[in-house]
Amino acid sequence: GEWFDVVITPFVLDLFTEETLQTRLLPRLRRALKPGGQWLVTDFVPPVGYGQKILIQSMIRFFRLTANIEACTLADWQKLMTETGLQRRERQSQVNGLVSAEVWTARFVPDSILLFGIAGR
Repeated sequence: GEWFDVVITPFVLDLFTEETLQTRLLPRLRRALKPGGQWLVTDFVPPVGYGQKILIQSMIRFFRLTANIEACTLADWQKLMTETGLQRRERQSQVNGLVSAEVWTARFVPDSILLFGIAGR
């Protein structure tokens, strides 16, 4: 397949379950990223306050009903990115910590590990 210098996923990762991210989406996109390439992510992160938790759950329920998204809860995509062989280089918190804009780079990880979504374990 093709390799890319940059992968961009704005508000994409929050649509999927941890299982889908870990076993399908992240390994597939990671394999498409050139060694040293950059992955730009902007997405929701696990909320810390009660008000943020209610907001995130309301948004997830709304989009499950209107857009049939897969996620029922917000996955810990940052942990999964690390496990997929990526390293965070930059992070900027937005919207009172509810959103994170991040730059990740690809470390070399053998394809056999990426196929099973277990890099970094």
